[in-house]
Amino acid sequence: MPGPYVHAALFCDRVLLDADGSLSAIRIVDRVNVPAEPSESNPARVSLFLLVSMRFGDARPRKIQVEAEDPAGERTVVAEAAPVPGAAGVNIYGQLQMGLNRTGDHWFRVLSDGVEVNRTLLTIAVQPLPEQPSRAQP
Repeated sequence: MPGPYVHAALFCDRVLLDADGSLSAIRIVDRVNVPAEPSESNPARVSLFLLVSMRFGDARPRKIQVEAEDPAGERTVVAEAAPVPGAAGVNIYGQLQMGLNRTGDHWFRVLSDGVEVNRTLLTIAVQPLPEQPSRAQP
């Protein structure tokens, strides 16, 4: 059983940690609508939890990373963990505050010692706010 194996890689509104160590992902998200086209001077502010759960099998990685790749191919490491020696796996989770300056598909790659083992997608799309009906003034 080589490994490592990705148990989960996702974005959600919240991650709950039970007393027994179990995790719950609340409202899984793969698309975020923003009211206007983002740019470098006016990025879309996105706040989501990232959850990556891995089981190692026979592999014993020294470093797990999550790397974001925007639609233009620019990459940034957004999460990193050094697994506890002898552990059967690792759970990486936390809230990411992101300023995204492009719409489209943003890939988040899960790397084990620099080798991609999985990825998850977050799509940013423009959906203008609906116009409010005007109220007649008496």
